[in-house]
Amino acid sequence: MQQIPFAIAHVNFGLRSLESDEDEAFVCAIAEKYGVPFFIKRVETAAFAAKNKQSIQTAARKLRYEWFEELRQTHGFHYIATAHHAGDQVETILHHLVRGAGLRGLGGMKFLVENHILRPLLSFSKADLLAILQKEGLAWREDSSNSSVKYTRNLLRHEVLPILKKINPNVEQTMGKNAHYLQQAQGLLAWAAAEWKEKLVVFSAEVDLIKVENACWQIDLQGLKKLPFAHTLLHEWLFDCLFTATQLDDILTNAQNGALFYSQTHIAEIHKNQLVVQKKNENENDFFTQEITENRSQNRSQNRSQNKNQIVTKITFQHSFFEFFAQETDFILSYNDFFAKIPLEKLHFPLTLRQIKQGDRFKPSGMGGKSKLLSDFLKDNKVLRGQRNNSLVLCNGDAEILAVFYAQKIRLKAF
Repeated sequence: MQQIPFAIAHVNFGLRSLESDEDEAFVCAIAEKYGVPFFIKRVETAAFAAKNKQSIQTAARKLRYEWFEELRQTHGFHYIATAHHAGDQVETILHHLVRGAGLRGLGGMKFLVENHILRPLLSFSKADLLAILQKEGLAWREDSSNSSVKYTRNLLRHEVLPILKKINPNVEQTMGKNAHYLQQAQGLLAWAAAEWKEKLVVFSAEVDLIKVENACWQIDLQGLKKLPFAHTLLHEWLFDCLFTATQLDDILTNAQNGALFYSQTHIAEIHKNQLVVQKKNENENDFFTQEITENRSQNRSQNRSQNKNQIVTKITFQHSFFEFFAQETDFILSYNDFFAKIPLEKLHFPLTLRQIKQGDRFKPSGMGGKSKLLSDFLKDNKVLRGQRNNSLVLCNGDAEILAVFYAQKIRLKAF
């Protein structure tokens, strides 16, 4: 029989003092005994959880899976195989059931998932696995924290599951089959949701300066609300956006025009019977600013052909492209496929291209030189609230705003 190359990875979470170290030593000894490559990592789980405001279980899960994936990619492994068994599957389904979940949650864990995670023991009960270990004379260790009922999963394992086994001694096998059926139903739902998506959802990659990362979904709320399964479709479409079920209910029943909804990763805004969903900037706390210096030849007496079309600078911001260059007596602003020009004599270098900030004022052309809050200007030009912070301004050397770049448009100040 051909052997499959593999390695062993163990994370010491440092949560059980000496016991954690003994677990680590146990894994190392087994790997050395059988000549299997092994990797050990120690992490400060409690400190990580506190810093990121996460539960210990969530922090531990994040730490180990990120490291497992790092090992997989670095060493060329195909899969990450975990030891989840049938009892873990039942606990997962019950946990999702009592917390509230759709078909995805009620379907429990998959045998193989998209991110290379494999669960080969999912159809075996813990009793099955212990029987094999005993038969082969192999040792094992028990995590003492598994006996504590302060964790929800342990409470389900020690108090709820025994009652269910009194009703159905084969409850693990039964719920395993149910999980398989529900996963198939989820697949059918995903197919149907994709069909409806073509009718009610528009994907726009150019609603504002951010063209790719923050591409926009525009959902026809009026059409969606007419369907009896509107909530299910919206949940399916926005599953990866991490909005809560309560937020989805509010979107469909209570929200007014202009209402904003925030998840960990996305912003949704209701605008004229449309739900506009956009991904947050990954670096939304980083304020974008770029200085533009004059590098044209300082020899003003040179002929025009030498002084024409000299690039001052090129800038890329969130997959939008800017070029600024001198042409004759004008300064040309190029933003994607849009152009505008400012008399060179009006400029005081260095210029600054930056994101808008609270309190910015602007004197738009066509308003007789009147000043206006930039937030009001963007509102009047129908830029959604969730997208306004992605607008950029070009400032003169004295900080006066010369131009605003927004929603694929350029608006100059009055000169």
